[in-house]
Amino acid sequence: MLITALIIGFAVFLVYIRSAGKDAAVQIQPITPPPQPVAQAKTPEPAQPAKPEKVEPKGPTFEFYRLLPGKEVTVPEHEINSRIREEQTSKTKDVTYVLQIAAFDELTQADALKAKLALLNFQTKIEKAKLGNTYKYRVRIGPAQIADINNIKNRLKQQGIDSMILSISK
Repeated sequence: MLITALIIGFAVFLVYIRSAGKDAAVQIQPITPPPQPVAQAKTPEPAQPAKPEKVEPKGPTFEFYRLLPGKEVTVPEHEINSRIREEQTSKTKDVTYVLQIAAFDELTQADALKAKLALLNFQTKIEKAKLGNTYKYRVRIGPAQIADINNIKNRLKQQGIDSMILSISK
């Protein structure tokens, strides 16, 4: 019974394919006649193009020390270990930590770095900071505990990416 149903279904399928092929062969003719060629006007001779100025692409500029506002403090390496011990013994202060990877003048540069880090399995965010008349786009990870931030910094260093641990008072 099942075999008979399969054979009938296959036969219907073959008939359907055969009839679909005939419908596709029918061409639809356009209703409007093809456009008439238009007489071409004389084109003036092209002027000699101006020589383009060479613009050298700017690489990312890292100006961490000049860009950080007063609430942020760079954490030295020797303090990281002592603060890890403080967190483990619950003697922490009212401080959070972030890892700043870069600061850019253009949002597109910051977004490109964020995408690169996402491919390396890092969850980052971009913060917009106004410094004088300009804006800087900072690529950061955190806030988190100092032990987690230190582990992330070491993983970034293995990938050849420098970063800076910052403490931010609440």
